[in-house]
Amino acid sequence: MHLISFCFRPRLSAVLAVLSISAAACAGGLEDALRLVPADAAGALVIPSVKGASDDLQLAIDRMGKAEAALGGRPIDLLKAQLGIGAGFDDRGAFVAWAAPRATGFTNIAAFPVTDADAFIAATFIDAPELGTGAMRARNAPRAVWVRKTASHVLVADAPDSLATWEPKDGFAATLTTRVGRRGMEIIRTSDCFSWASAPVMKSLADVARKAGELDITAANMLPRGKEPEAAPAAALETIGKSRERGAQILAQVTDAVFAIDFDALAVGIRAYARFDPEGDVAKAIPTGTAQIHDVTALLGRLPDAAFYGAAGIDLAAMGGAARVRSFLATVPGSERMALPPWLDTVQDKVEQVQAAAYPSRLGIAVGGILNDASLVVVTKDTAAVKGALKSWIESQNGEANGIRSEPTWEESRQLKDGSTVSAFAVKEVATGPGGDFMERLIKQFIVSSRGLHGFARELPGALVVTYSQRTDVLDRACLAATANSKKTLATNGMVRAMSPWLVPDADAVLFIGVGQLLTAARQVAESIPGGAVEMLPIAPEGLEPIAMATRSRDATWEFAVVIPSGVLGVAFDAAKSQARK
Repeated sequence: MHLISFCFRPRLSAVLAVLSISAAACAGGLEDALRLVPADAAGALVIPSVKGASDDLQLAIDRMGKAEAALGGRPIDLLKAQLGIGAGFDDRGAFVAWAAPRATGFTNIAAFPVTDADAFIAATFIDAPELGTGAMRARNAPRAVWVRKTASHVLVADAPDSLATWEPKDGFAATLTTRVGRRGMEIIRTSDCFSWASAPVMKSLADVARKAGELDITAANMLPRGKEPEAAPAAALETIGKSRERGAQILAQVTDAVFAIDFDALAVGIRAYARFDPEGDVAKAIPTGTAQIHDVTALLGRLPDAAFYGAAGIDLAAMGGAARVRSFLATVPGSERMALPPWLDTVQDKVEQVQAAAYPSRLGIAVGGILNDASLVVVTKDTAAVKGALKSWIESQNGEANGIRSEPTWEESRQLKDGSTVSAFAVKEVATGPGGDFMERLIKQFIVSSRGLHGFARELPGALVVTYSQRTDVLDRACLAATANSKKTLATNGMVRAMSPWLVPDADAVLFIGVGQLLTAARQVAESIPGGAVEMLPIAPEGLEPIAMATRSRDATWEFAVVIPSGVLGVAFDAAKSQARK
């Protein structure tokens, strides 16, 4: 759906992204805005207050601490300059756009709030009789549009005779409620801007994705094939084409989709919500029934509370078990990159939750690897079986490939200095030839250290704890946090708790990304590689908040939320500014 892009230059999509971070509208703003959309619309974009967008965007700029980002003036002024909008535009009004169904495709219509319709039209459009009877065009775009004045808005459409019968009326709000349900409306009402698309619009998007995939495959077939390096572009294009095709299949199964944005001085919150055709393979892979009610933080409740590179939790039991999760992931393009640890396959029905986090190590990235202080917790009632699966997988790594011989060891009961015992494992790698791809080996070293894969595994009541170093202090912290009802975990972390309400209630999976810690690690890696271009990496300020994500799937619906703190946006601004200088 290309709402209102028919009348302005292509970069309007970027400006709409700015508009989409609008502020909370005044009382009744959403309801009034919904009355502007016809009840039979196939899709809509609704921004209740354009001025609200500008005001909150200005707050975010202030919070970023990047005064130079606002040198061009207020965000609303920059918006008007970008779109060529002059006098008569009502900053305080509601902007809406919708797709009206027609015999073939859709008519795209937008309603611009105005204080003076004549002045707005004169400043924004020019007559274009060569494009059709009564046609106009935007001063900075060649496509024909047709315009109608009303008391509060100027309507703009990409087809003639499509505006004569329009008038504000009730109906769309009820239609929307029926289509997206209670949860969908909760997302809409707690957000500052939203778009909605029905099945016909989603199918049109699927067609676009499918055609793009066909072009990728066609291009791939014109390039060299085989196993030689020059065949890599063809393989990459083919993979992209197949992913687009699978994406098209998923889009075609969506009956309703909501995309909503909440914006304030502290963070940008983005939500996506979709309902699927119950007869499609996606809906059949999604579990049914009432989920266990829990706070998002419960999925991080067995991990140590410390600054992290990343922390994640997935509730396999709530998602119908690991087999059901794999079935769902199989419907998602690129899901092969999101696989669970392979050793969990043999005990997948015994695993209830998986929680994992990686923390900065005192040894640094080059020596200790990013997993040196990591903790993996498998919540299960059969810890012996899960540990046995890990042991079997470690022992199965014996062999030689690409000039590297792997020699696994498993020590069931290693005695520690404090008198306790722990299972210890390692996979030693010995070079017997060239040693395979250098960059692949280097990346592996940055992940699991120069010693290769090694660590501890310890059974606790209701959980198996795995570390990826053989440091007893890491093991002690991991086990203390993994003990049921531990009082100091990431679930009690103030930042995690503050960000959780912005996410998905009763989430199946949650991910927190420590941007500051990752940037520091990236700089360490760049400094250790000749020509690593460390100067291109921004320096993260102290106390930079993490990015948070969560998702939930239940009863043929899927929901996703991400929270991006203003501080992270500031770092992104610095990176973009640095790149622009290059």
